[in-house]
Amino acid sequence: MVSTLERSDSRFEGLDCLCPDVELDVSELLDGRVYRGREAVQAYWQSLHTDVWQELTMEVEAISEHGEAVVALVRCHGVGRGSGVPVDMQAAWVATLREGRVASARFTLDRERALEAVAAE
Repeated sequence: MVSTLERSDSRFEGLDCLCPDVELDVSELLDGRVYRGREAVQAYWQSLHTDVWQELTMEVEAISEHGEAVVALVRCHGVGRGSGVPVDMQAAWVATLREGRVASARFTLDRERALEAVAAE
């Protein structure tokens, strides 16, 4: 999964690490929503690279495990496809595992809140 996050192209090669009924919550983003199922997650990931971003990379800076929850602190680098505006921001992915696969993942811009939420569980 980490290698998929760090890819700079539209290939999403992490399908095997996702539960078939995976839920991806990117609702904190401007046009964000919740995607359900492997195919929906793959389509979303591809659209990021083909429709939204001219360039997009996510560098994993740290990973911490909290029982069945995992937090990946990432730095996102991108260039908007339509605007050409460069973006550099810190964020976090919060994932819940089930039988060794990602059952749900949530993208958040609030790294502190992400760490606090899983520490409280």
